[in-house]
Amino acid sequence: MNIDIQILSMEERKALLKELVEARFSGVKRVKFDDRDVEFKSDDEMQAAIKDLQELISPSPKRRNIIMASFSSGF
Repeated sequence: MNIDIQILSMEERKALLKELVEARFSGVKRVKFDDRDVEFKSDDEMQAAIKDLQELISPSPKRRNIIMASFSSGF
């Protein structure tokens, strides 16, 4: 995707996400946003862009790895 989503405001990101989702489910591969046309080569590419935007809008909490150790004396 040729749009630098890092510099978009939260409202712009949400608007772009809405456009992408609507386009994807209507079968359209070309999206126009802020005077730019973006054409996706595949549905997978479009889904990846949607996933990236969703992560930027509401990041998922990072999971912690917890290791439980158990020791015994062998008796």
